Amino acid sequence: MDIRRLGQGDECALEGVGACFDGPVQAAAATRFLNAEGHHILVVYAGETVVGFVSGVAMTHPDTGSERSLYALGATSTFGGGGTEPRW
Repeated sequence: MDIRRLGQGDECALEGVGACFDGPVQAAAATRFLNAEGHHILVVYAGETVVGFVSGVAMTHPDTGSERSLYALGATSTFGGGGTEPRW
């Protein structure tokens, strides 16, 4: 297993994560996400095959300072998923 952090210019790599998402990757949203400071996505690979991801955001709040929050995670059906879990 290999974990890679995606960032600016990684739209093609993000397309490969599509099987882990609830729906298709939207090109404009992908570019905005990857270019936005404070947005993070880590992708898990088995060889060159995407098997999962985790995304999160960093923010600064007036009374608590900087924090990071888990936003979504998912895995391909081969690795126990097929979309993000849980749904609140």
